[in-house]
Amino acid sequence: LIGVRTSADGQSASIVRVASETDFSARSEAFGKLVEDVANAALALESVRGSIDVDGDLLPASTTNGTVKTALDEAILAIRENLQISEADRMRATEGSESVLTGYVHGRIPGSDCAGTS
Repeated sequence: LIGVRTSADGQSASIVRVASETDFSARSEAFGKLVEDVANAALALESVRGSIDVDGDLLPASTTNGTVKTALDEAILAIRENLQISEADRMRATEGSESVLTGYVHGRIPGSDCAGTS
């Protein structure tokens, strides 16, 4: 699944891809929640611009219930499938410009406002 999160002011955004072994697990609520947590944590990494080091920066980043690593481990146990954070990027609008970042995901997961299939 893909997760996209934008800041309230539209100046920052994150996009993450979390992979599962089957499409069935990707449609679960637990998986959608994981993707949301990862996208939120990526957006909160304000010092990063561009590609995020998943192991070094993203896994230890904070979520609402601990770290991204903890959320990933809990989702793996709940879904009983191997899950992996494949990619994560964070972007920021050019300072001083009138640019605004926004996001859209296709095939949105029910109950999620930022996770979808593409």
